[in-house]
Amino acid sequence: MITSMPRERTKFTKARPADQADINAPWRLFVGIELPEAQTVQIQGILNIVTDIDLPIRWITANAAHLTLHFIGEVPVETAELLRLAFAQAASGIGPFSLRGDGAGAFPALTKPQIVWLGLAGQLAELRRLHRATETFLLGYDIETEMREFRPHITLGRSRRPLQSPETNALQAVMRSDAVRTHLANLEQPFAVETVALFRSHLSHEGSSYEIVARSQLAN
Repeated sequence: MITSMPRERTKFTKARPADQADINAPWRLFVGIELPEAQTVQIQGILNIVTDIDLPIRWITANAAHLTLHFIGEVPVETAELLRLAFAQAASGIGPFSLRGDGAGAFPALTKPQIVWLGLAGQLAELRRLHRATETFLLGYDIETEMREFRPHITLGRSRRPLQSPETNALQAVMRSDAVRTHLANLEQPFAVETVALFRSHLSHEGSSYEIVARSQLAN
């Protein structure tokens, strides 16, 4: 009996593209969830506070805040177009659900912050179902997803270098301040998740900007 070898999945590079202005340049993609305006307003409030402190952290802009489900990396233009055209089916069988903010922290810890994040709570079981469904969709195009555990969060900033003790103390103090706590409390208001998006990331010296190239509606 002849058995066929399993099809090898493609793992795309995540390196910075040489020239994103080139129409033939690969697309840098990820799958994620957009945030409603009410949440971005509160995130902007937090950013207004933390950016007043001189810390070696590259903070996001509030309109770029999102929940990443899968980072894909660079894919050829042809593959990107296939994903874009088919993405409406990425969330097939998954219905709408709700999430809410749940405090803030850092990976691996606030004492050694590499990524500063906002936590999430709510219908996390449904969120994980969506994570698996979109993973299955991507695997259908031989796109290998990241193997690390899915830990839902919204990235606020990334450290440019290891922080020293006075800097980590300052970060902890501001994240625990009454002003930041007020915004975190406001973020505990639930919000509906009704779509999942395919994002294209554009890199520059000023940081990353994101463009939504396709959406998939959540519907039972």
